[in-house]
Amino acid sequence: MNVCMAAIEKLQKQIGVELQQEAKIFIYRTRNDMLAALPSKGQTADAFLTVLGELAGPNTVLLLGGDPNVDNTTYHELSHLVVHLATTNPLIGGVNIPAWLDEGLSMYNQQTVESGYTNALNRALQSDSLISVRSLTAVPGQPDQVILFYGESYSLVKYLTETYSKEKMVQLLGVFKRGALVDDALKEVYGFGVQELDNRWRASLGAAPRDASTPSGATQPNPPAQPNQPAQPNPAPAAPFSCACLSGALFLSLWWFIQRSSAT
Repeated sequence: MNVCMAAIEKLQKQIGVELQQEAKIFIYRTRNDMLAALPSKGQTADAFLTVLGELAGPNTVLLLGGDPNVDNTTYHELSHLVVHLATTNPLIGGVNIPAWLDEGLSMYNQQTVESGYTNALNRALQSDSLISVRSLTAVPGQPDQVILFYGESYSLVKYLTETYSKEKMVQLLGVFKRGALVDDALKEVYGFGVQELDNRWRASLGAAPRDASTPSGATQPNPPAQPNQPAQPNPAPAAPFSCACLSGALFLSLWWFIQRSSAT
């Protein structure tokens, strides 16, 4: 249970959110117990990825308790839950954030990021085969691109958060909650759109900026570096919980209140 609270507190410190919700966490003893409850991510992802955890509804997380990486998975999936609750807009049919931001925030909040994702990113850098940011709005349909998608998503969120501050990330989530398109949301918060984000992020990795007319990228002057803004710490909340055993799973109810960091 301490892992659940630590995951929520870390996300609070990373991006700052304000929530008062109930979360339901089902922890399954075996993979077979969990399979029937898993929603599909699509044919490619279902075949290529081994699911250790899943956000199964607006406030429901499924976890494979017997996996040795369950703590890291808990951080990842609870991050999805908190971000989704913070950005859901029923008027537009639910959550309105691109896949790279959704997955990137969850990976950024993990205890550790597996080397396979960073290795895939480094290989793509060396071969000049990074997926464009504009193409990261959904998980790729090609199996060999899935791991790279996650590696790039993590790198993008890390770049935005550590270059422009967590306060900007809070603002971005708020703009998406209003139903803004990706390009418009980025321009409102950061002053540049998807193409410029791609160029700035690539430059931060040492890659040549991508020219919009040539997918392979044409060399352009590097954009100016942006000053890093210090994040303000937030007090860690206390949160009671209750648990009761269910057949094949452990049901946990969490209540928490996370203070939103004040904008600077």
